[in-house]
Amino acid sequence: MDAEEIEERILSNQNQGLEGRNKKPVSILLRLLEKMRELQGIKQEFPEEFDDHQRHIILHYTSSLVNLEEGYINTKFCNYKSFKRTNRYLYESYLVLEGLNEDRETSKELIKEWEAEVTELDNKGVSTKESLKEELSIVDKLHDTLEDKKNEMKDKNERYGKFYNLSSNYASHPVRLGASMSDRKPDERKELNQVVHLIWLGYGTIQKLENAFEGNRVKDYIEEETKELKKDIEDLNKKPKFIDA
Repeated sequence: MDAEEIEERILSNQNQGLEGRNKKPVSILLRLLEKMRELQGIKQEFPEEFDDHQRHIILHYTSSLVNLEEGYINTKFCNYKSFKRTNRYLYESYLVLEGLNEDRETSKELIKEWEAEVTELDNKGVSTKESLKEELSIVDKLHDTLEDKKNEMKDKNERYGKFYNLSSNYASHPVRLGASMSDRKPDERKELNQVVHLIWLGYGTIQKLENAFEGNRVKDYIEEETKELKKDIEDLNKKPKFIDA
């Protein structure tokens, strides 16, 4: 077989989902992703309203948006294993956002420290690609923030451990053969579960962005821009306990 035939055989197993009865939640998810992308423009719209903490928050917000879109793609193409890994990333990002909002002075210090380290690497002629491999000090400090929030969640919600375990371990370890041998066939029950998770994680991420601008007119702007969408999400189903937005 030549390369094109091999590729065709591999891609022939790539089914497409989200074409059944889950149209309403899928529509809400797509509107949510588009609204989140529009909200990225607040930095240009209100440049004078951003302090170092809010500049830090928008970086994590943007990263979360990219991964929410990846979660949609994973669900659309029935990559249920990949979705679990993306889901874990998104929830950890949500917890980091929450932790940074709770300690704004540390958040400000971290972003300035990170920028100084990146500038130093630039001055040494280290490329952006190579600098990403560097273990910058912000990594360990953000990890501490994440661990604190994870431990807090375990104390608050006994179901959190099971949720996090599933997101962490499903198809991530070769010893879990049942999970790792996904047939990538459309499954409306899995699709609905994943779409709802993405919706609420996006909802929570917007809320953390909003909270970063407490006492600031940007908060009012975000509230107004997302009011109708949030109502549709809240009408869709009950907010899961792992989201504390």
